[in-house]
Amino acid sequence: MLKITMKELKFREYTAYAIGFLTILFNLYFFIKGYLNEFFPAKDVLFIKEKVLITVFKENTQILGDGIVKPILPYIVNLFIHNIPLLTALISTLLIFTMIFFLSKKPINLWQELTVVSLIILNPLFFLTAFKNYIFTLTLLVFLVSLFSIYVFLYIKSRQYVYLFLGSFLLGFTFLVDYRSIFATFGIILITIISDILKFLRYKKTLEIKRLWNIVLILLTPTLFFIFFYTFTNFLITERFVFDLYNRYLTLGFYPTEYFSNFFLSLTATLKDMLKYWYLVLPSIVIPFLSRKKFFGVIHLISGVLFITGIYYFSGRVPVYYFLIFSLLPLISIVDTKNKYLSLKMNISILSLALAFGFTLKEIDFKPFLQKDRELVDMYNASKVLKNLKGKIILDDKTLYPVVVFYGNVNNIIFPYQFDFVYFYANPKNSIDIIVINKKDKTDKFLKKFPTAKYGYLEGYYVLYENETVIIFKNINLSYSSTVN
Repeated sequence: MLKITMKELKFREYTAYAIGFLTILFNLYFFIKGYLNEFFPAKDVLFIKEKVLITVFKENTQILGDGIVKPILPYIVNLFIHNIPLLTALISTLLIFTMIFFLSKKPINLWQELTVVSLIILNPLFFLTAFKNYIFTLTLLVFLVSLFSIYVFLYIKSRQYVYLFLGSFLLGFTFLVDYRSIFATFGIILITIISDILKFLRYKKTLEIKRLWNIVLILLTPTLFFIFFYTFTNFLITERFVFDLYNRYLTLGFYPTEYFSNFFLSLTATLKDMLKYWYLVLPSIVIPFLSRKKFFGVIHLISGVLFITGIYYFSGRVPVYYFLIFSLLPLISIVDTKNKYLSLKMNISILSLALAFGFTLKEIDFKPFLQKDRELVDMYNASKVLKNLKGKIILDDKTLYPVVVFYGNVNNIIFPYQFDFVYFYANPKNSIDIIVINKKDKTDKFLKKFPTAKYGYLEGYYVLYENETVIIFKNINLSYSSTVN
């Protein structure tokens, strides 16, 4: 079989640079174009505040905003691309062929080509990202981390820091995709450092501390830059700098959230979680034993331990699907030092895992990706209507808290936990000017009390404004004037 020429290796190297820089430019382009040209259907939705804390006493009401909570990149890209399953399939194909292109050292035979095609069609990783909740968020995470793993491999082979820097910059972008990915980011950095140390010790027998510090700085700098960008932007919006970051991460608590007072019960809960997410845990456990080199097996066992620990400590606080990212790292094992690509055993094992996961697809919930975004836009539009109205407003903030945030003036709203709410709730038409109802949420207090309200009928009121999510009723008899732009 023909060996790869130096000319082709150079071409691959330049292509690696191009992919890194183009990915960075692509994300910056969509962010700048989307923001400056106001392509957002409701730009304030991007800056929605996460919590509305309203005290029982009306005179002490306050709104605590957490600044930019909605991730930037998925929101912007989704304005232009709406067919998420199609996009996921394209990303899946690009990812697999990119890995083949960079990681293979010899031409691929027929059986390996068939395996690759099968992996594209039956790819469990991207089926999961395409049809689970937060589908596009996880797809972007998987894509960026996969490109990162390719650059790490190129760095290990060439020892050129530019590969490591490009990869770490892509890894830093995951923070803008979803802020909670910072947990996975530092885990990936830890695995990368450990793998580099083991690789170095195996061949050099000694470890250069200065060189290791250089690696740590290169890996951390882009992520820290994006964290600073986030906190500084929040400072411009909320006039608070460090508190937002502290409030978001450090208050989570690093302890098991279920049965943590009893070791046996905690262990039992962990095993149940592992069984529940077997299709995520299995690759982290099985693939190391299928690796042809013990060295790679050690790295993957570390990633498996981190993955399982993540389920144990962050269950219920940080979604478990973030730790799916760790199962990407064993992909590096498809290349060994004998310049062979994917042993037959590895091919069969990965394909079997893909087929096994296919049986779980029937349990996946196919919810529209933009459902929550549409609801937020509807609530934003409803709040603009409320700003032009006078009189007493009553609503259930459990189902309509974004309306409260967008509206801003909490003193004009009567909430369920206020003392006089029961009186107004019992007979609103005698004293309440405006009733706001979330007609999509069955738990809304007013929708449960007046089931026909979602069809536009409420005794003593007429429909002033309505969209797919929110309906606003105006009292027929009360004399406050109102205008709607």
